This record gives sequence, structure tokens and C-alpha cells, in this order.
Amino acid sequence: MASAAPRKKTIVIEKDLDDHIGLAKDISASFKTGPSWCDVIILVQGTKFYSCKGILASVSPYFRQLFTTDFKDVSEREIRLEGSSKVGFNSVWDYIHGTQVAVEGEEEAIATLLDAHFLGMKRFCKRISTTMKTFMDSENAFRILKIAEEYGYQDLREAAVEFISGSFSKVVGTSEFISISFETLSSFLNRDDLGVSSEKEVYDAARKWLHHDSSRKRHLPDLLDKIRLPLLPYEYLKSVLLKDPIMYGDARCLGAITDARDYHVPELRHTVPKEKTRHRTTLDSIWSMNFDGKIYRMNPHNWELDEITDYPLSVYYAFAGIDRKMYVTEEGHMKMFDLEKREWKEGPKPPEYLKCAATAVSSGSIFICGGSNQKNKVQKSVFRFSGEWIRLSDMKYERSSLGACYEDSCLHVIGGMPNSDKHERLDLRTSRRTGSPPGRKIQPCRLTSPRSPSLGWGISK
Repeated sequence: MASAAPRKKTIVIEKDLDDHIGLAKDISASFKTGPSWCDVIILVQGTKFYSCKGILASVSPYFRQLFTTDFKDVSEREIRLEGSSKVGFNSVWDYIHGTQVAVEGEEEAIATLLDAHFLGMKRFCKRISTTMKTFMDSENAFRILKIAEEYGYQDLREAAVEFISGSFSKVVGTSEFISISFETLSSFLNRDDLGVSSEKEVYDAARKWLHHDSSRKRHLPDLLDKIRLPLLPYEYLKSVLLKDPIMYGDARCLGAITDARDYHVPELRHTVPKEKTRHRTTLDSIWSMNFDGKIYRMNPHNWELDEITDYPLSVYYAFAGIDRKMYVTEEGHMKMFDLEKREWKEGPKPPEYLKCAATAVSSGSIFICGGSNQKNKVQKSVFRFSGEWIRLSDMKYERSSLGACYEDSCLHVIGGMPNSDKHERLDLRTSRRTGSPPGRKIQPCRLTSPRSPSLGWGISK
């Protein structure tokens, strides 16, 4: 009986990245000269691109279909690619044959995305759509949004929506804005996170879009329903909107304006839906500080932490940010940090010496609540800073080391010592103060930095 043949040993040699890069460099250099072994030439706007059918078919469903079923003459070498651009297909060709793709500028990125999408190159399209986020600005954001929606790139669409919402006051001044659809405008007017200084900017944007095309006037009632009219100044409602012939001639518009006017009458305010009176705001950053006195800025979208500066005062507590500036107020001092210039400056001196006070922030104001004076006597004062200091009506209870926040034109204070079971609410529109029944004692809390516990916190709007 013959003995079994010895089993042959198998070894596997893996190609590494250098192998692929070297091969791609050699092949791409050869293709550019059009060697005889290239069996296909792609013609795009008069420019010839040399390749092999097998390579193109391996990466593109379009070419795979073309070469297997639609190619009538196998000996035919030249294919005219209609609808593609020279600049876009050049990047596609580099991706297929080379080791890297250099895309220069917004127009080239868009052309590349459209050509790659046409050829069915999904992985490349995903890479390009990610790159396009870096080209986004107020001038092209709506265009990029339209492309993302039309071709189904959800990540790019979300990035465009976030950018437009946060930069709404800027993008409405572009030529692209007046060309957007009613559905697109309506979707943005529904959002809470529009980057505007007041609701009047939202109203003005809607009117600008309507005035561009007379046929759009039919959308006025629906757009007006998205605008938070009660937040417009009372005099503006009365002297401008109610006297506008277009508004006055439409029952829905007139009813919306009348309801908005009622909001400015204290006895009727409860009849206005709360969602119509909610201020729009964007959460730009969360600020935290550690025991070393380092101030960090945290991105609320991805929680990345950046070290910004050192805390400028000896006492660590709360701070806030408005319009690219950070404000720190403690013990009779105010310091302002310019995020663009990266420098501290002296701010307007607070009217009183206070320590361990609470800070709340709205879109244009900083509120300083409670705290202790130089004699360690707990205070119940409330100050508002909007370029200058103004004293508001006092809290009912003295508090130090309390918590404070601003929401819907109301200032809330809670906890603190010695009245840690008391909550108060100040309506800044009516100066009316209300409180809730005593409950559990609440100790003041702070945000915690991922690197170490924080001694202060703030929110930038």
C-alpha cells in the first residue's frame, strides 16, 4: 500500500499598506500616459482618461453594468461619459487608480460628489460628504443642504441643518436663502435653536422670502404660525403688523397677531400657548473649571474639551458667555475674556461686592443673584448686566451659594444657604415674583470636568 503523500505546508503572505500604495503609485503613473494595455478610454468634456475595464468595474456598479450588458462592441475602447464634469471625474479617477485625492474648493467637492454618486461609488461619496463639511459657510450652506437631501446623505444634511440653524441671522442675508423651498423655510422656523438676537429677525426673514415672489403670499398664514409673534415688541405688533394690509385682510393672520398682542396683557397672558412664547436659543458651549484654575470649553455636540485660559480671580465660582466673550464676576470685579483675541480685560464694575453669588445667562444678559457681602451677610439682591448694570427687584429670601437659571423670560433661583428649600421665579416681563412650596433641602451643584472636579461652570449662548 502506497504511503500518503506528505502534506504540503501553506504559508500566507499578507500585503501591507505599503504594498498597496506602491502598486497604486506605479499603476496610476502608467495610466496617465495611456499605455497599450489600457483597454478603455473615458472621454469627459474632451479630456481622455485611460484605464482598464476590470479596474473600473471593480469599484463602480455603473461601469460593471456597462461592461457586462450594455457594451455592444467589446473591441470598442472609447466611452463618452455624458453629464460628468472634467474636474469631478478627475478626482474620481485619482480615487480609483491612486493613493490619495486632493479636492480643492467647494465647487470641486460638489462636482466630485455628483460624479461619484452617478457612478455608484458609495464609499467614496461618504468620504467626500464628510470633507464637504469643511467647506460649509453662510454662502453655500443652503446649496449643500439641498444636495444632501436630494442624494440622501444624512450626515451631511444634519451638518448643514446644524450650521444653518446656528448661523440663521447670517444665512438669511445670502442669495441662496430667497431660493429655498417653503418646506425648507418652514422646517427652520419650527426650530428652537435658531441663532438670532430676537424674534424680529425671524419675522423679517420670512417677509423677505415672501416678498421675493408674489406667488408665495399664499404661504403667509402658515409661516406666521411658525413665528413666535408674542415675543415681538408690543408697539411693533400694534403699529406695523396690525396695520399691514396683507395681514389685516387675512383672518388667520389677524387672529395670530391679536393673540400675540394679548400676551402683553398680564390678565390674558395665560391664554397664549407656551410654545409661542419660548425664546429661541443655541447652546454654543459648556464651560468648566478645575482645581488648578484652568477654564475649559466643552462642545455640547461631541463633548470635546479644549483648554481656553486661566481663571483671572482668586475666588472660584460661576461665569457665563455672550457673543464670543466670557464674563467672570466675583467680589466686586468683572473680567471679560475675548475668545477671538484670547485676552482678559476689565469689565464694568458691579454695583456691589458679592461673593458666592449665582450666575444665569440669557441670549443677551447676565444675571447675578444673591451671595454674601464683605461682612459675610447673605444678600437677596438681583442684578442684570446687558452692557451696563441694572438692579432688579430683590428675591424674597437671602441666599448664598445658590443655583440660578433663565428660561422663557423668567429667572429661577433655587437652593443655597440658608434657604435651601426655597424656589423663586421672577417674570422679567411683569416684574412679578412667585415661589413654590418648601420641599427637600437642595445643596448647590456644579458641573464636573472630565479631567477633575470643577469649581465653576457656565453656559455660552
